[in-house]
Amino acid sequence: MTLFALFNLIHQREYKRFLRNLLKERIARLYEKFDGTISYSSTGRDTHYYALIDILLLADSFYKEPVGKHMVKYFYPVDFVYCLAIDGASVCLPGYGFFETDPSQTTGRKAITTRDRKNWAIRVSLANLEKEDYSMLGQHIMEVLAKYYADYQAHKK
Repeated sequence: MTLFALFNLIHQREYKRFLRNLLKERIARLYEKFDGTISYSSTGRDTHYYALIDILLLADSFYKEPVGKHMVKYFYPVDFVYCLAIDGASVCLPGYGFFETDPSQTTGRKAITTRDRKNWAIRVSLANLEKEDYSMLGQHIMEVLAKYYADYQAHKK
């Protein structure tokens, strides 16, 4: 621990600047595949360790149709994460996996809230991949989303 603390004291400015730039580049590469329909923002649930992507918002914004309503009606939020892992070999965490404290509980224990059950967000780790891999991950997210859009189109007919 002493060595880590010493390194931090000596290299604090340049190391933090390097990390911030690296994370900004990873975030930019991940979101570039969304064609500007959504952007990374700190909403209180985002960190620079994870990017929280609202899949329903991405679907509705990208396709300009109520694809999100269809997804909520016919699928579970974890289905998207599962398809992403199977189809794109990309592992992300469901957004509702980061439970919030339910104010109706007096025990103070963490629990899945109603908001979390309906949460179609996914959490993408910004610490695990090479910079170039985040573009591919963004592409995989869009490919899985295209399958949900195709299902939506099939139900519309």
